[in-house]
Amino acid sequence: MQQMTLAMGLGDEPSLDNFVTGDGNRLALAAVREQVTPQGEWYLYLYGNEGTGCSHLLKAASATVNGQCAGAAIYIDLYAAIGRQPRDLLDGLEDIELVCLDNMQAVAGRDDWQEGLFHFYNRCRDGNGAKLLLAGNSTPQRLGLSLADLESRLSWGIVIQLHELADEEKLEALRLRAVERGLQLSDEVCHFVLARAPRHIVELLAVLERLDQASLQEKRKITVPFVKSVMNW
Repeated sequence: MQQMTLAMGLGDEPSLDNFVTGDGNRLALAAVREQVTPQGEWYLYLYGNEGTGCSHLLKAASATVNGQCAGAAIYIDLYAAIGRQPRDLLDGLEDIELVCLDNMQAVAGRDDWQEGLFHFYNRCRDGNGAKLLLAGNSTPQRLGLSLADLESRLSWGIVIQLHELADEEKLEALRLRAVERGLQLSDEVCHFVLARAPRHIVELLAVLERLDQASLQEKRKITVPFVKSVMNW
């Protein structure tokens, strides 16, 4: 029964439509939307602190392209991939349509990965290969890369910073995710959660997931008293 409850709650997979831009991230969303079209830019680099939406946009872009043609795009979290040999993972990916590489800061201090990414970048660019959508926690110049040629390559294309959402924008994101999960949250509940939960958007949405699961298990509507009891607030 627990597994069924968890499955029913997963209604908020990252998409380009459920990305809340706020005032600061409209350009980034527009650039990604344009890149996943046939005429889109071949290279785009996004950067921002954790929770600003870089991973969301990369996963959403990959899902969008795969929705048009299965297997045409791939999303790779470099923190998860760093234990593998770069050749084993990157060879041949230049032949697909879109490669999304997240957490570029993970390759700092890894000369083998930096060299592998350098050659992969060149294969994509020179051979009219895959489009690249990359993201890191800082600009290419501040990733701490030891391979200057890779740093230079990463700086050649469009580089866009993502910004943290303001409180009202976080409320919008909370409401949107709630609707996607089939939840009805009153304004009172939304403001109460925002006031008590950590302001980091990832943690805020984790609270929503916990409330969703508890509501399903107990078959109760999400009210302020219910939130207090579930979250021990």
